[in-house]
Amino acid sequence: LSMLNVRYALIQPATGIVPGRGCATPLGEDTPSWTRIYSDRDVIIYRNTMSHPRVYVADEVRVEHDPQTILARVRDPAFDPHRLALVEGALTDARAAALSGGGNAEARLTPLGPNDLLIETRAAAPRLVVLSEMWFPGWAATIDGRRVPIHRVNYLLRGVEVPAGTHTIRMSYRPASALIGAGISGVTLFGLIGTVVVRRRRRG
Repeated sequence: LSMLNVRYALIQPATGIVPGRGCATPLGEDTPSWTRIYSDRDVIIYRNTMSHPRVYVADEVRVEHDPQTILARVRDPAFDPHRLALVEGALTDARAAALSGGGNAEARLTPLGPNDLLIETRAAAPRLVVLSEMWFPGWAATIDGRRVPIHRVNYLLRGVEVPAGTHTIRMSYRPASALIGAGISGVTLFGLIGTVVVRRRRRG
């Protein structure tokens, strides 16, 4: 939940669940990262004090080709996703090393809509920018208008390589199914308009 930038959790008291520990902790007890800020007979609200930023620059990048190995690492309580980004394939070890460290870097996110994001970056060297949102087919990214690949990071998240300097990343959700549907609708509409035009000309 911290990796996905979840800051609050609303729990029904009847479930006996505490964020971060499932049902093993007595109801209402705080955990290291979740602090109870409100409670009544209907709901308990917890605030996550360790949620990660919506977008950040990874300190270290490593390549891992086995998704199950990545999942096991991510589930380890000692794993720090803000420090280490495990990229599923696509990169060479040399490229991952080049994206690690490299001096000061920052990233600022501006939501443009439910399916569009704008990220402004500034870095002294090439880095990996990680977005605390689910990796899912259909997302596309550009840097300064140039199409770039989106990497699957830490099993769950989306990441983009960004060059040194100041750049703008545009990330949009454009699933193939929606594009195909739009294309079919467009062809159908064009056909209907053509049919109407032909019929009117015949009548005239």
